[in-house]
Amino acid sequence: EQQSGPPAAIDAREASEEFRDLIKSTTEGGTGDAPVHYDQMLEVQVLNGTALPAPYDNIPLAPYVTVSLGRQYQTTEAVPFDSGNPVWVTSFEFEVLDPASQFLEIEVKDANNNGKVVGRSDVALRHLHEGTTAQLLLLEWLDDTEDPPVWAEPDEDGPAIRISCTPHGFGLPQQAFDAHIKSAENLPFLHGRVPNPYVSVQFGDASVHTSSQQYTHPVWNETFRIPIVNNEDAEIIFQVRSDQTVL
Repeated sequence: EQQSGPPAAIDAREASEEFRDLIKSTTEGGTGDAPVHYDQMLEVQVLNGTALPAPYDNIPLAPYVTVSLGRQYQTTEAVPFDSGNPVWVTSFEFEVLDPASQFLEIEVKDANNNGKVVGRSDVALRHLHEGTTAQLLLLEWLDDTEDPPVWAEPDEDGPAIRISCTPHGFGLPQQAFDAHIKSAENLPFLHGRVPNPYVSVQFGDASVHTSSQQYTHPVWNETFRIPIVNNEDAEIIFQVRSDQTVL
């Protein structure tokens, strides 16, 4: 029987209990009654969608997102169509059996069309890094203008969904880069005075800076390790400053 809208959001604890009931521990003597407990967990936050196509046949889209891992299944609330950029900001937790082989499956559904799947993507758990990583997933999108409907390939300018994933008990080493600040030459005087220069480095939400020196040819030789927490961050901003003035 088709659903007229998204099912009620499943509490993470309820999902975990339901999942444990399905899996029984195997001992030497056979199958025991005690549920299996796993030390590997995955936190997922569904943030927002971008560039979702306009509704077809004048039927307003009411998108919601379902996230599944194995037999575990959770869903956001449906939100009204708003210029193709819906916002959910909904968090879930999943127990992980085998991060080397499992995939997190993402589907965008339409509550105004009996829960019809209109977009989809997936994430391989083996590619996740320690810490929290936000990522933009390009979606396959169902093209209803064709008869029969066809799945359009993901496109950089097409529909996408932004999520963040935080693995616990598994994950590749956190990505980071080293920024080594060496020196500067021939810095200008500031209001007729020798400047007090320092270098600020900004990458996404991370911001660090060197010590201040009172020279026009400062030497710092300072190194900073900056984590990569969002694979959309592509710009590193370096600024030489004196007090609040950019030199």
